[in-house]
Amino acid sequence: MRKDLVMEICLAATGIFFGSLIPAWAGLTRFNSQPMAVTGIDLLSIMLCFAALIAAVITGYQWYVRQKGHVDLEDEIRSRPKVQVRLVHDQPA
Repeated sequence: MRKDLVMEICLAATGIFFGSLIPAWAGLTRFNSQPMAVTGIDLLSIMLCFAALIAAVITGYQWYVRQKGHVDLEDEIRSRPKVQVRLVHDQPA
């Protein structure tokens, strides 16, 4: 397994986004019906939801670009010419 910080951040941001989606939706509907009825928790969940979405999209794109680069590197290594190697054992004197 390869550790990739971008992948970990993307997965965490995606989890935060989906976890804050319902409270943010409830806060937005409350804001649309009565703008003065919005609480600090509603604003926090809305900001957290949008920030997590932005972080997930940015890191997801970086993750995709990095994965694409690894495939190109694998193909480059596989396309190198193969050289035969012959081992010579020492003869006892």
